[in-house]
Amino acid sequence: MGQRPSVTEIVRGMGVLFGPSLLLGLLVVFGTWAVMTGRVFRHMEGPARLLRPLAIMGASFPWAYAFAIRPWHLTWGATEEALTSMLRG
Repeated sequence: MGQRPSVTEIVRGMGVLFGPSLLLGLLVVFGTWAVMTGRVFRHMEGPARLLRPLAIMGASFPWAYAFAIRPWHLTWGATEEALTSMLRG
């Protein structure tokens, strides 16, 4: 039998596994909050002004994906026959 992984290895593995999704989720939450409260449109100086495009993208991309890109992905490459049989059940 192999040796059990250490706590550090487990934490590192979980970070690699869940880190990108958590980061993307935080970007979506921050971007939506910044756009909804109007903070993204206030005058910003220095490095903070670089966050404006990220906040706007973070707020708009998930909605664009959900309503425009995902429906296209679900049927991309499917024939009319396959789509019809999928809709029937």
